[in-house]
Amino acid sequence: MRKLIVIICCVLLCSSCIRPALFDQMDEIPSGAWSVKDTLHYHYMVRDTLASYDVFFMIRHNGDYPFQNLIFFVSIAGSNHSIMRDTASFLLADEMGRWSGKGFGSIWSNKLLYRSRVRFSKAGEYTIQLVHGMRPYDLLGIEDAGIRIENADK
Repeated sequence: MRKLIVIICCVLLCSSCIRPALFDQMDEIPSGAWSVKDTLHYHYMVRDTLASYDVFFMIRHNGDYPFQNLIFFVSIAGSNHSIMRDTASFLLADEMGRWSGKGFGSIWSNKLLYRSRVRFSKAGEYTIQLVHGMRPYDLLGIEDAGIRIENADK
């Protein structure tokens, strides 16, 4: 009985450290080649304009990914039709070629912080668009890409 109580306490303690996602969507990249023509679209409904949010880009790639970094062109369109454009660059490997993130077999997953403690000024639907900004027209080795939004205040 005492062991059961200890196990339950450990599970509750570990699960309380994980922030639940308010939005989490991954898109599979067909045949592991992300074309520069393939814009990924994500629609997120903002209800609380007082809360702060952390926005992450989620990437799964295989060992065939030929670069150390990954560049995104980002567009965020608000409910008031304002558009913010940005370029974001992330390192996926160190200078020795060791992949960052969590790996299993030949697949590596990365949760890349794009913006911390973001506040959306107006309630409504926001659209986030991602396009890779790398030189090859078809970017090999990317398996999945997506967006994750978490409440930064919790």
